[in-house]
Amino acid sequence: MKIKFLKKPAGKAGDRGSPQCGRQTLGGIIFALASPGLWQSSLVYKSGNQLRTEISEAVALISPMVPACVILMAFFACFAVSVLGQTNFYSLSYSPAPPDNPLKGFMPYSGDYTTFPYSMEWSYLPLNSLMTGPTNFDWSSLDSLLSTDAGRSHQTVFRVYLDYPTLPTGIPQYLLDDGLITYSYTNYGNTLSVSPDYENALLDQAMTNFVAALGARYDGDPRVGFIELGLLGFWGEWHTYPVTNLFASVEVQDEVIAAYTNAFHKTKLLIRYPTVVGTFDPTKLPLGYHDDSFAYDTIAPP
Repeated sequence: MKIKFLKKPAGKAGDRGSPQCGRQTLGGIIFALASPGLWQSSLVYKSGNQLRTEISEAVALISPMVPACVILMAFFACFAVSVLGQTNFYSLSYSPAPPDNPLKGFMPYSGDYTTFPYSMEWSYLPLNSLMTGPTNFDWSSLDSLLSTDAGRSHQTVFRVYLDYPTLPTGIPQYLLDDGLITYSYTNYGNTLSVSPDYENALLDQAMTNFVAALGARYDGDPRVGFIELGLLGFWGEWHTYPVTNLFASVEVQDEVIAAYTNAFHKTKLLIRYPTVVGTFDPTKLPLGYHDDSFAYDTIAPP
């Protein structure tokens, strides 16, 4: 789009004119304002993506005798006619917009649902389904999960746990065979799972080995939406409330956080609480937060 102001007398001295929309031209439309001492102005509309104003030799002078509102009305009327004359119109049939927002919104457990739109699916995985030795891993269950969710055009968010109340333990068997101490508890109706001794050196090494291998294989995998740190606490939620003495020390928390942040540079990581991050400053960690009690604990019920 181009606007030009041309230096050309509008008429003889003493002539009085009135604002008028002029004739159409090939380039667009001419807009003439005739008044004593007023230069004729030509507004030339040309199709294009950029509006540019060029002033040739002199700026058009608008006589005070012509009301500003009349000038503006005439300008926009002529400009609209010009635009309409140069525009192609298309009829578009209705098509529903994609309901999913990548990496945003509520998400269900992994599965096929029609109750609400979603772009991600969520799942737990026990560590013993992925790790069979200090450096031995079986990724088949995770690969199957990612491929299944991706088959529905969804990304996966997952968390790996050691201790899930009411479910069998997620501790790798080799650690139990090597004498890892565990603690029974009955909170949350649990009769199956056990809480491991998080200070055990073999367990700590297992967790850091696992995270390094997980990152080497899946960092940047487009099938993965987010990875929750998990591993520590009930459900991998980084707490053992109300049995707080069972939870990992800040030193162990530091080891797990450092392992994750060193292993993942593309895939985004989530942790449960900004207040449970070992000795790290939460404002300086490349971590987001997942809220497992939205509208329950976060927003207290009435």
